[in-house]
Amino acid sequence: MRFLLPLLLPLLISCEPWRLERAARARCQEGLAVVQRVAAMNRGTMSVSDRGRTVAELKIALNLFRDGLASYAKAEEKTGKAYDVTAYLEGLKAARMMMMELKD
Repeated sequence: MRFLLPLLLPLLISCEPWRLERAARARCQEGLAVVQRVAAMNRGTMSVSDRGRTVAELKIALNLFRDGLASYAKAEEKTGKAYDVTAYLEGLKAARMMMMELKD
């Protein structure tokens, strides 16, 4: 049994970036789905309570993007592999713009 751990340790370490990448993708995709759902809404005719709920949803999306992008950064640090996150950065930007629009 004591010989098994040194053999398995490199395998466990090599799986960590893959898990980070998978978690990052899931969080960013979830945030992107929220932004797309809010973008499809008619924000000009929303009531005050609807605006509040939508801002709360966008805050959740921002947190999902931040967590996902941080996980991508950790995975990139460990593997040296570059990930294409442009769609997620654009979603983050769109979420911020919609929040500014709804807060007025």
